[in-house]
Amino acid sequence: MGPALASEDVFHDTSLGPATAPSIRKLAELSPRTLAVTHGSPFTGDAAALQGLADGFEACLPVAMQARDWKAGRHAAQESSKACRTDRSAPGKASHAAPGKQIPTESSASHREQHRSCMFAAMHADRNTSPKASRMPSTPTAVTLQQRSQVFKGWLRVDRYTLSFEKFDGTLSAPVVREIVDRGHAVAVLPFDPATGKVLLIRQFLAGAYAAGVDPWPLQTIAGMIDTSESAADTALREAGEETGLKIPAGSLRPGPVYLVSPGAFTEIVHVFHVETDLSDAGGVHGLASESEDIRSEILLLDDALAELRNGSVPPSLSLIALLDLKLHLLSQVA
Repeated sequence: MGPALASEDVFHDTSLGPATAPSIRKLAELSPRTLAVTHGSPFTGDAAALQGLADGFEACLPVAMQARDWKAGRHAAQESSKACRTDRSAPGKASHAAPGKQIPTESSASHREQHRSCMFAAMHADRNTSPKASRMPSTPTAVTLQQRSQVFKGWLRVDRYTLSFEKFDGTLSAPVVREIVDRGHAVAVLPFDPATGKVLLIRQFLAGAYAAGVDPWPLQTIAGMIDTSESAADTALREAGEETGLKIPAGSLRPGPVYLVSPGAFTEIVHVFHVETDLSDAGGVHGLASESEDIRSEILLLDDALAELRNGSVPPSLSLIALLDLKLHLLSQVA
């Protein structure tokens, strides 16, 4: 077991911001990138749990994880995962992931904690060292597309897919038919004034909200569809000007989360952006007449915006995600 660290110890990493918790520095000695599981938010936890996590990394995370070669790290993480599943009836059996290290067997409880820490280490080593999407070793990868046909094209396009997918037992599923809506990809932009702590949000009529039976003028972020000739960042700058009149300098955007809106039936991916700017002169009604836009800007404190979205209203997902991401970012700056 590595030496315990005091609860006031602070580990700073530029990819995370400050993270206050015992044993974090111990984890960092093994592989700082594996700590990126919090995506910039403060890493908190009780001393015993975090010390156990540190011990799991020490016992199971292989030396290969310290290398920058993600392939070597991924292979080693998989070997660590296998080592964690070794026969519990063999006390003192050395882990394949770390020669010379032994998995404690003093009690079933401590072994379970060690096992969970070890699996956590292996899982997140794979997740954070691979440039590809994270996946556990047993996650299926195969999809067989048998047919795709267009069944509708208007403001949206609907395609019918017939396909089979690999199941978790390794077999292929029976053919399934799904109608998929393709409306392109979008951006969301949240301007923030650090001098006042206020954000700019907008209201406009949304036909989908009306059809759903909720407030069709919800509080939301600046948003718009990405043109095929534009990047996501270029679209964010254009939409900010069209919908609010803000002139945001190129290069001032801070990328936020990128997420799937409703992947069971929609292809749409939303790119969230933040920008720090002076909002003292912002406001009014904007929008393109050619697109029947009638958009009002509203300036309010970040915490008031979050409170309004929690008061029983049904907001667009991009509003929740952008506001919460900004809040987490600000918390990480002062933690």
